[in-house]
Amino acid sequence: MGMMDYKIEKHKYFNKDNICVEDKNFVLKHLIAEDREYYFDLYEENSVLKDMKDFHGFMEWNWNLILQEDSIYVSVFRKVPYQYVGNIVLRNLKSKTPEIGIDICKKYKRQGIASYVLPMFTNKISEIQEIEYFFVRIYSDNYPSICLFKKLGAVEFGNEPSEYRIFLNELKEKYDDDTYKEIIENPLESEAIADERCIRQYKLYV
Repeated sequence: MGMMDYKIEKHKYFNKDNICVEDKNFVLKHLIAEDREYYFDLYEENSVLKDMKDFHGFMEWNWNLILQEDSIYVSVFRKVPYQYVGNIVLRNLKSKTPEIGIDICKKYKRQGIASYVLPMFTNKISEIQEIEYFFVRIYSDNYPSICLFKKLGAVEFGNEPSEYRIFLNELKEKYDDDTYKEIIENPLESEAIADERCIRQYKLYV
């Protein structure tokens, strides 16, 4: 399926005002150009890659990629006062088990926002398409997220290497040792972080 097909397919998730779902407290809207800096700041807060050289160049590349991939990115705004508080992503839109993820800005964490807006979102998606379950991937040391999804009923069923470990392995295969050390400023520390973490896999039923 081509890029244009994805763009057409994504329209069904949003109304004419780019809204996916809302209530009196929150509005979940399509990630658009006006939200770009919000999204960049949020990604930098949560990314293990933020110390990488040319991180902002990577983010520019990532921004262009997310506009094309088989996914929707949803900006989460609190209504009163009107504030950007986070982002939800849904990947593999054609699947009956699409992957879901959420990031909340640090200053709004531990306020119950994620546990409030996730059911809003998953219920809405289930009205739009047939869902068997939502696939969730969480870093093994991300205890708040693990607790959040377990609270929502998620069931663990497997694990996989972290994206950071895969990223480092790809760099090591592509470059010689000296270039690798230039790209990764603290390679020993980065390798240790990569080896300490895996990604746990969960099924979230609606």
